[in-house]
Order: sequence, then C-alpha cells, then structure tokens
Amino acid sequence: MEKEITKGDYGYYIYFYLYDENGQAFDVSGGVFRFKAQRYGEKTLKVEGTCSVVDPSGVVAYQVAKGDFDSTGLYRAEVEGSFPTAIRTWNRDLEQKPFTLKVISDLPQ
Repeated sequence: MEKEITKGDYGYYIYFYLYDENGQAFDVSGGVFRFKAQRYGEKTLKVEGTCSVVDPSGVVAYQVAKGDFDSTGLYRAEVEGSFPTAIRTWNRDLEQKPFTLKVISDLPQ
C-alpha cells in the first residue's frame, strides 16, 4: 500500500486493513493498536500514536495530528496490535506491498 499525503495536512484518517496469514480479515476485537511511521533512511520514529478500531473485521485508522508529516519524503509505516496474550505487527498489505506513505509538497511547488 502506498498512500500519497500532503505535507503539513492533518485531521484526516489513514485506514489500514489487517489480514491474517491466510488472507482473511483479522479479528481486531480486544486489541489496542499503535501506528508508527519512520522516514526511510532515518533511525528514529517520526510518528507514533493510537489507532482506533473502525471495524472489528480488520479495519483500524490513525488520525494524523498537526506536525506528524511536516517533511516531504517516503515513510515506512506499521500498525502494532497488543492483545492479552500476544503482540502482532502489520507492515504489509494483502498483496505483500509495504505500508509506505509518500509525503508531497503542497501546491504551488
């Protein structure tokens, strides 16, 4: 999944569709979810925050906050789910494409 977003925008949601290893929607009931994003080539997280469950059948969302994406470039993203007996991380979509966010400049460029 590659999503293009505009530098400095905030208040909108980034949706993630989570699947199990068999390609079925993952039941997210009872989990607590965190969104993490790191700019390619850097060693520290740029963004970390809580996701909300949109649909127990594998849909969670992160609401972008002011300052989250104030630099253009490519970012790796992942969703981490904490459950009573396990922690699970998703960083690829159903087609095994990495969660990538492309932050672009606002117009005019």
